[in-house]
Amino acid sequence: MRKLIIGVLILSSLFTTPNYEALASEQHNETPDRVYSIIVDRFSNGDSQNDMHISNDEDDHLPYGGDYVGIIDKLDYIKDMGFNAIQLSNVFDHEDTDYLGYKEVDYGTLEPMFGTEDEFKQLIKAAHDREMKVIIDIPMTANDQFSGQSIELDGFVADYYGDTEFIDFTKEQNKKQYQSMLNEFVEQYNVDGLSMYTHQSVDANEILPSKVTTYAFETVGKSTNFDHVQQPHKTKTLQQSFKTINQPIESYSNDKHEILAADTWFTERFTHFAASENMFPPQRIKQLSDYMMMHNGPVFFNYGTEIALNGEELPTIHRLMNFRTDAEIIDHITHFMTTLKDHQVVYRSDKQLIKKGEGYLLSSIKTDDVPFVYYINNTDKTLDQRINSVSQDKMLRGLLIGDNVYPKEEEHELILNREESELYATIDVQPMNWGYLIAAFIIFIGFGIFVFILTKRSKKNQGNH
Repeated sequence: MRKLIIGVLILSSLFTTPNYEALASEQHNETPDRVYSIIVDRFSNGDSQNDMHISNDEDDHLPYGGDYVGIIDKLDYIKDMGFNAIQLSNVFDHEDTDYLGYKEVDYGTLEPMFGTEDEFKQLIKAAHDREMKVIIDIPMTANDQFSGQSIELDGFVADYYGDTEFIDFTKEQNKKQYQSMLNEFVEQYNVDGLSMYTHQSVDANEILPSKVTTYAFETVGKSTNFDHVQQPHKTKTLQQSFKTINQPIESYSNDKHEILAADTWFTERFTHFAASENMFPPQRIKQLSDYMMMHNGPVFFNYGTEIALNGEELPTIHRLMNFRTDAEIIDHITHFMTTLKDHQVVYRSDKQLIKKGEGYLLSSIKTDDVPFVYYINNTDKTLDQRINSVSQDKMLRGLLIGDNVYPKEEEHELILNREESELYATIDVQPMNWGYLIAAFIIFIGFGIFVFILTKRSKKNQGNH
């Protein structure tokens, strides 16, 4: 009986035989940076031998012992979700009691609590072997190597740094020395990118190497000449849009230089915003990630977001990673990103707004090959949207959920359930597959007869008793 039901479901989903030849000309290896951000100490402790300096006793303000070996062990976990890059928190030698790692001691030495130099190189090689980039986040705090200055900060940044001084980048000597130091670091370890929380106005051309991709996370001042920039107001917009349902969603900017991040190492966790609205965090995170992963530029995804790590203040926003959790969000992200990897052409063209409202966004992507339509429904009800921007000799083939949309009265009617999203590829209209329809009809009739006979026998047996 179970096999019969499964057969019915399979056949009923095959009323058409989609023609994927239209998608054959798509090119690959065009996915923008999809970055999994890791605070080294809080991710995975793979080697207890480098824990000699750690005396924690479960105090979240102190280091827990995460290291390079632990990250190597989890690279496949990150890769399998669809991420093509990792970002590591500061790896230079810092104060022993500083779990986050930005109170710098020696810019010329790697942090011994994270492992050996060879293990750091092994991590980079292991990532490169998996075709993943390695981005290192670098501090800008002053020490004996660089003269400093005090900077007025607020929020979590002020809570963390206190009265720590920052490198005075108004001085040419500091700029040249800092840039030279990082040039040597990049050459020695073959890292792919450098990121920086810019706690003051800086020019990447003056302080960073030119050989790597540069990323700025702005907290104070203005970042100039970085390849990619994350702006706090954009992160706040994402938090407000997806923390609950029926909220305005911003149209895609199509700016490939813009970084999308729903939270950073100096903001509350996104999960906190969803929980504060009494919403189910996994569903909120799935909608958020769907929207973000369609962005044409880099996306930075904070470690543990896929398991709904929560936190609203230091140090709870940097909780220890837990790998023994429900895979609901992970499976969703994996499916979405795998689909996009097969259709990377969507990143080549700008997204044009078709329609939007409180909680939904409908966009077209007119590529050189196959036109696409992306629809995200972040409302509390099923939405029915009619569009006339698709040719009448074309149908829309759903790539995520699998919905087929045929032309009807010079329009295409898109029906999407609450809190779902769908990416449609525009293909030639496919005729109904009558063979499958007839087979499905016969099975349904057979199933009905089977249930009828089973019911009669059951009643007969009851009468005999």
